[in-house]
Amino acid sequence: MKQWMSSSVMRVVLVLSALLSLALACSNATEPRVALGAIQITPPATYPLWWRLTQTCSGLTGDYASVQWYVVPNTTTIPYQGQDVDAYWISNPDRIVLADARRNDGRIVRHEMLHALRHANGHPRDAYLTACGGVVACDGVCALEAGGYDSPPDNAPVLQPSDVTPRVDVLAPLPAEVSDTGSVAVLITITNPRTEPVWVKLSPRESGDLQYPTFGIVADYDDPARIATLAAEWSNGDLLALGAGERKHYVWTKTLPRGRYGVLGYFNLDSLPRQVISIGQ
Repeated sequence: MKQWMSSSVMRVVLVLSALLSLALACSNATEPRVALGAIQITPPATYPLWWRLTQTCSGLTGDYASVQWYVVPNTTTIPYQGQDVDAYWISNPDRIVLADARRNDGRIVRHEMLHALRHANGHPRDAYLTACGGVVACDGVCALEAGGYDSPPDNAPVLQPSDVTPRVDVLAPLPAEVSDTGSVAVLITITNPRTEPVWVKLSPRESGDLQYPTFGIVADYDDPARIATLAAEWSNGDLLALGAGERKHYVWTKTLPRGRYGVLGYFNLDSLPRQVISIGQ
């Protein structure tokens, strides 16, 4: 025997169905989604090291293993909230979505890692410029939200390199991250101790040089006489700008074979303590 619903019951069902559909549509419209066409990936071996690097500059800790990673193939930017971006972070659970061309760009990946560590969107100055400037990318919208970069006036105080307390952190890979090789990161940090913008006076390496060394590292085979690799940055002027209370970072990463290495960092002409690390030993 067929049973038919009364017209009044049918109207109730239709109204409830419409309300449910509206609720789902509103929910879907406001919740960020993984971009169309994105595929979940196993993160590269360098990502755990980049995570620790971001923890070091930010002072925050988080569970790297809880982050899910996605890439949109064959893209240089991806759409997010009406804009084209390099990458973005979504919470609950933590997911980071990257344009294909940006998956190996450390500063962009670490920018999203900082979102995951903060567990928040937005770009406060103290996190993105003061604490982790140079470690994470912060241009365009990020720099605008963070208040932009300070430019000292011509008559700002002039400090010496030793006044900005250069510091070096060397991050070796964990044993589980090493196969035949392992990724190493060096983070050199200088800090303006003043609440006003300043200039840092740089010295040339040799008299008459037209370039001035800023940050650099020398890595050796646990023997200062046997250099394994080196890197440096240079300035065309003898004054380096630092905003009020700003920390400026230099990041160097390298994949090295198993073994023991000495790593020495420097700022301008001041060497920092040499550290010895082991890779896979």
